[in-house]
Amino acid sequence: MADFTEAEARRAIEEPVKAVGGAFEKGLVEVLLNDLRNGHTGIEPIALQIVCHTLWQDKAENQSQITFVDYKARGGAERMLREHIICLLSRIPLHQQGLLVRILEALKTSDGTKRYLTFEDLKSNLRLRREPPLKRMLDMLVRHNLLRREQRGGTDWYEFKHDRLVEKITD
Repeated sequence: MADFTEAEARRAIEEPVKAVGGAFEKGLVEVLLNDLRNGHTGIEPIALQIVCHTLWQDKAENQSQITFVDYKARGGAERMLREHIICLLSRIPLHQQGLLVRILEALKTSDGTKRYLTFEDLKSNLRLRREPPLKRMLDMLVRHNLLRREQRGGTDWYEFKHDRLVEKITD
C-alpha cells in the first residue's frame, strides 16, 4: 500500500473518531500529521493506524476527545511505534529469537533499507536445512504487519512492510 497524502491521512485520522462521536483537540491532528510524516513526503498507513489505535484505546472510557495530554503521555508517535514493535517482538519465544534476528538482518541492506528476497534465498542465506521454522516465523511476521509477502510466479517474496520500520525493528 502506498503512503497516504496529507489529505488522505487527515481523513483516516479524523473520520473514524467522528463516526463514534469523538474528536481530536484543536491542533492535535496537525501535530500527528507532522510527527507521522517524520521528514518523509507521505505518511505510512500502518504507522498512522498504530498511533491512532493506541490513542483511542488509551483514552478514558467516558472521554470523547483525544487531547495533547493523551498524546504527550504516550510519548508521541515515534515512541508509540517503537513500543508497538517491541510488544509484538516480545511475544516470540526466546528459543526462536535467534532465527528472528537472522531473518530481519537478511532482509535489510547495509544502508538500512529493506531488501526483497524469495523464500529460497532466505533459506539459503540463513543456511537452514529445515523449512518449517522459517515458514512459521515468516508467517507470524506477515500476520503482525512487519513483513510483506508477495507471490510471483509461484514463489513467495518477502520484505519489510515499510522502510521506516527497518530501523525500528532492527534496533
